[in-house]
Amino acid sequence: MNEQGQRIYRLDGVEIDTGHLCLRRDNQEQHLRSKTFQVLVYLLEQRHRLVSKDELIERVWAGTAVSDNTLEHCLAEIRKILGDDSRNPRFIKTVPRAGYRFIAQVEEIDPSATAAKLVELHESDERHHPEKMAGHPARGYLLVAAAIALIVVSVLAFSLITRLPARDSSVAMALPQDPTKRPVAVMFFDNDSGSGELDWLREGLADMIITDLSRSKNLTLLSRQQLHVLLDRVGYKQPEKIRLAQAVNIAQQAQAKIVILGSFARLGDQIRIDVHLHDARDGQLLTAERLVVDQPGQILSQVDLLSLKLASYLGGSPPNQTQPSLAGVMTNNLEAYRYYSLGVEKSQALHNEEALALLQKAIALDQNFAMAYARIGYVYGISGDAPEKSKPYLEKAFQLTDRLTEQDKLNIEAWYAIDNYDYAAAASALRRMVAAYPLEVEAYLRLGQLLRGEGKDAEAIEVLKQGLVIDGGAKGLYNALGAAY
Repeated sequence: MNEQGQRIYRLDGVEIDTGHLCLRRDNQEQHLRSKTFQVLVYLLEQRHRLVSKDELIERVWAGTAVSDNTLEHCLAEIRKILGDDSRNPRFIKTVPRAGYRFIAQVEEIDPSATAAKLVELHESDERHHPEKMAGHPARGYLLVAAAIALIVVSVLAFSLITRLPARDSSVAMALPQDPTKRPVAVMFFDNDSGSGELDWLREGLADMIITDLSRSKNLTLLSRQQLHVLLDRVGYKQPEKIRLAQAVNIAQQAQAKIVILGSFARLGDQIRIDVHLHDARDGQLLTAERLVVDQPGQILSQVDLLSLKLASYLGGSPPNQTQPSLAGVMTNNLEAYRYYSLGVEKSQALHNEEALALLQKAIALDQNFAMAYARIGYVYGISGDAPEKSKPYLEKAFQLTDRLTEQDKLNIEAWYAIDNYDYAAAASALRRMVAAYPLEVEAYLRLGQLLRGEGKDAEAIEVLKQGLVIDGGAKGLYNALGAAY
């Protein structure tokens, strides 16, 4: 790609802005997938010559193994957004068995060079013709007016964003305050075993309890991903222990009433799990439970029973028994769950290759592990740029629908629609997601981005503002909202 800085390419009423990673038509921004945009820019940069398929794949995917079909998907998306026709091309010509060439007339602009040239001309004018500035004060006023206009626009944008409810942006992610539901925050567990092999249980046990308690109709839980975000914002670094004061602070910011902390230790072949429930107002210990598992393979079923006790204490009603247990909705194979948990952790850190390897191990151990298939599809198609690889895994997850929660089904529906470029269907699934699960900040962000791509900026702004009410510290939402304004 171009190493010399940002460029703007103009062609037939369209601007491609490499600085803002977007395409503009009639002053409306439209966005392409990251790899698709890179393909477009590379063809523009090399428009003086033919570019082979192998060269495009090497330059854009940098050694990653991808199929010709991946490239074809990118080119189809480019042609769709440019209004091009592969049979009668105006922009990208396909040369059979050879490659592609960008054939339209293009005007290339270097924004930094243009700005520097304007400054140079202005300074030169002042040096050589000072009488112009003296005799034409309007020129000076014009520069001042331009500066004032820029400040006014900035202030207006800032004022629009600050109309959102004020809260501590370092942590803010509030659980819905429904009088019929008790909001609960489960922290990651402390590893007191001294064994690195069990370290995955820090997040794994928390995830199991969150999944189980979420089955109760009168509890609202912070998700594993949301907890990750909150801990990052208070400067928490693994494998530190989560202090009670730190946990209470997070719970208060999330407007949880109860905070759950836990730890685990190995005792020979046994594993002891301790769980403490605290009042989020003052940290007072409310109750404690201890579970001793004779064999690691029994953890999943035993955590189900532990969660029943916790749910009874927290809300007085057991989880909805019509929904499958943790072992039923996830897997009854602990080793498969371990690989899944580690894979999700790597995926959240955008370590996609490591995530894929771990998730593949999970489905090798349990071929009915629906969410492991779904997460592979997410890594390929949503986190990455290989929708044709993603779809078979999402389709497999759909086939195992009895092992998915309602929330998982909506997520998979949205991911599958995005992979198929069916943005209307994706937006529909995401709308249902935010209505049913208002804490899913990623759903607000993706829905806002889809609406912006369809030119529905006003609607996108409202959706993104709703997301910021839930999470006032989400940088992605602020960036998207700023772009929409």
